[in-house]
Parts: sequence; structure tokens; C-alpha cells
Amino acid sequence: MRVSYDGRNGQAYVPLGRVLVQQGELPADGVSMDSIRNWLETHPDQMMSVLERNPNYVFFRREDGNLAQGPKGAFGMPLTAGRSVAIDRSLVPFAMPLWIETKLPYGAGQPVTWDHLVFAQDIGTDIKGAGRADLFTGWGASAQSIAGNLHAHGRMVLFLPRPPADSGAQ
Repeated sequence: MRVSYDGRNGQAYVPLGRVLVQQGELPADGVSMDSIRNWLETHPDQMMSVLERNPNYVFFRREDGNLAQGPKGAFGMPLTAGRSVAIDRSLVPFAMPLWIETKLPYGAGQPVTWDHLVFAQDIGTDIKGAGRADLFTGWGASAQSIAGNLHAHGRMVLFLPRPPADSGAQ
């Protein structure tokens, strides 16, 4: 089923990883989507109390169209795996090209250098400030693994159009 973002309840987001670290259930350097999911699955009796610590809810709607096409971003265009990022709209205009230099956690090995041109095609309510972006990694097990374990810092360069030359004509 293809779904897309349809809103949120406006409550503050509380990261489950942070909750589990504060409770002494996970080490601070061991938080990932996989470690959180594993903890929730192995502690079914405590799962709801941990989940309820995050009052933020996101809602989705069913989307018609090709399942092979990415979800639509806030820009209205389907997102492209590895080429679309969500940005802070107050700092970066939609459709702006950005050069990203970081490392991605492919497989179980060491993070791999990842230097690519991407486009600002989505926004994220929790993406605030300069130098912050959320890479759309796609769908499926590989994309889920990369996105869930991506915590890398890097460098981001925003490409701005050159102002028109002053021709001196009046």
C-alpha cells in the first residue's frame, strides 16, 4: 500500500531512544532503529509504557499510484531515493540543490563515504536549523536499515543561483 503524510497532532516529539537511555535500558552510543525495535520486541510487557512517553502522532493517508514511485514530499513531487532531502524550509528553499558529504551505514560493515548532489524536496517538523537535513533512503529492508542507523555528521553545501550581472542598461 502506498501512503503519504497527512498531518500530525502537534505534540512535542520525544525520541524513544532517549527514553530507553534515560531508563538505563540502552547505552547512549547504542541507539538505532534496530536496537529500539529489538528492545520493544523483547520487552512486550513494557512496550506500551515506553511508546506512550512520546505524545507525538503522525497521520497518513492512502495514496493512489505506482508502488515503485516514492512518496510525495512537501514540494509535491515524488521523492527519489538517495537524491531527496527534507530541510528546514525557513533556511532552504524548495528545489534547491545541495551537495552532501557524509557516511552511510551500508550493511553491517563500516560506514561508507557518501558524497552526492541532492535536492530539497520535503520538510521535516523536527529538522530545525542550518546544516540539518533528512535523507530519503527509499523503501525496503536495505533503505530501512540505512535510515534507521544513520547518525552521521557531515558537510552540506547549498548551491545558490548567481545574481544577474548588472548590464548598466537603464
